[in-house]
Amino acid sequence: MRKILLYIIIIALTICTYLSISYAYYSVSIGTNQNISTNVAIDSCITLTVSSQVNLTGDKAVPITDNRALTNTDYRTAFTVYNHCNTAQSVDIAFAPGSANTMPIEAIKYAIYEQGATVPTTGTALSTNKIRLYDRVISETSSSISETVEYGYLIGNNLSIPANSSKAYYVNAWIDNSEGGGGNLYTANKTARLHLLAARAGDLGSTLINYIANYAPRSGIDSESHSPWILTSDHTNEWRYAGKNPDNYIQFNGELWRIIGVMPNMTYCTGEYGASTECDTTETSSLVKIVRNSTIHDVLSWDCKQTGVGSSTATSGSNDWSDSQAMYMLNGYYYMKSAYDVDNNRLHTSYGNMQGQIRDQNNRTFYNTTYYYLNDDTSNILYKPSTATTSSYTPTELSFYNKITSSALTKIATVKWDLYGINSYSTSEEGSPEAFYNKERNINNTGTIYTNSSLPENRPAYWYGKVGLIYPSDYGYATNGNNEASGTYSRTDCLSYKMASWASGDYKTYCAGNNYLHYSDVTSITNINTMNTVSQWTMTPNTSSNLYTFAAYAGGAISSNSGASGTNAIRPVVYLKTDIIRTGGIGTWNNPYTIE
Repeated sequence: MRKILLYIIIIALTICTYLSISYAYYSVSIGTNQNISTNVAIDSCITLTVSSQVNLTGDKAVPITDNRALTNTDYRTAFTVYNHCNTAQSVDIAFAPGSANTMPIEAIKYAIYEQGATVPTTGTALSTNKIRLYDRVISETSSSISETVEYGYLIGNNLSIPANSSKAYYVNAWIDNSEGGGGNLYTANKTARLHLLAARAGDLGSTLINYIANYAPRSGIDSESHSPWILTSDHTNEWRYAGKNPDNYIQFNGELWRIIGVMPNMTYCTGEYGASTECDTTETSSLVKIVRNSTIHDVLSWDCKQTGVGSSTATSGSNDWSDSQAMYMLNGYYYMKSAYDVDNNRLHTSYGNMQGQIRDQNNRTFYNTTYYYLNDDTSNILYKPSTATTSSYTPTELSFYNKITSSALTKIATVKWDLYGINSYSTSEEGSPEAFYNKERNINNTGTIYTNSSLPENRPAYWYGKVGLIYPSDYGYATNGNNEASGTYSRTDCLSYKMASWASGDYKTYCAGNNYLHYSDVTSITNINTMNTVSQWTMTPNTSSNLYTFAAYAGGAISSNSGASGTNAIRPVVYLKTDIIRTGGIGTWNNPYTIE
């Protein structure tokens, strides 16, 4: 065993107040044992007391699977959180590496648990649950340390302390020298320097997912329209924003977007993906779904390829998203032929080479790196989906506010998007938001796939890509109904009624009218009652035909009156990667969430 000396000593610091957030900091550093101060206040309600410290040396480095690391008191720090107030309080605990830390974070493991509880059998790598600390400066008077701490790692999330009570915890920390765990990360001449941080829950900073799920406000009143909004999971296991103008604004790609919600059990690519390589490895977790605040253009075709081009079997395009012109415009040619049927068979293998069939007037492939939306070309010029034949294509130049930049692109997950369709939606039983939701995802085999004996393959059941559109159910679940009149056209009433009839009467006023996705742009918070509405495409087909696609119409209803070659507005939708960190903002129009 290589010999190094790592002393992890917990010492108390004074209250640190910065940007109206209070912290209690403890330093873990190389050096001799120092006394532990107690009763360090986080705020008027919360006090944290440290009663023992870790004394970690190199000869105690063990594999993470070795229970000695979890039971031996040499690895254990004891602390207690006191709540002096009459209501329950929540606290976060984090480790943050100091500037003198040279030990790779991946080699440091921890376990946190209540005193008296069963000791965990495994630990967690410190490198998980990374959080942003907003460049807090730590000043440790006992050893003259002053340094900037930018990042930390959440080890205790939303610890609930009952009113006028306390809870005592242990946190074990050790160096993992196991192969495949720490391995060679545990090396001579490395030092460990960590800070133990405690703060009111949510104030330390966290991933955007964690913040929305645990700390974001669950309701509010818009100051201009006085319309109530909510962040709710009342009809699904998803957290969704609903209301006329909820505080769900987020700064992304240098522009305003809106958070639709946190969607669990999303499958996304973690491996290679391209023109000839499908998603080779996947993971499943919750992802944040966002939509652009304004449209990229209000008059765009969903698809207008002619007979024999791609999946088109008519002169007015097709409603197959996986090779639609709207999909290519938003994603580029890297996503061609990227769909499978329910038996995981690849689709559209016999349609020929779309890249060879659709070319611009300079004989360049139309959907290439110069013209698609996932590009930081400063010209901001794309080509509008127009009629394409097997022999010719004449594009129409179109200016957009912004394309998605290279920096923003790194934050977007390549996600599995369901493409099941709906062929009947005229009744509330068939056309409510919940009915659409179930059909879009084929829950209980309610979704449909368009089939035709003359086609070489059936329509795909799903598609992997980065940029899509809203689903009809996204639109439906975004309503908050009439929350000013008890029991009449409430959110529950709206969610149980067919969206095809949201364009008339009180259903238009309350179901569509109190729905932020009904409005295609918010250019000023002062125009909240006169916001722009246009008809917006969704990515869901009407599978009773190969031509029609659903749209959220300016009048308020969801319908498939437009064929794919018709024109409506397009608002891009993306899912953000799981590790995106919230760096600030409160979600309002003039103070949106910011991320890095």
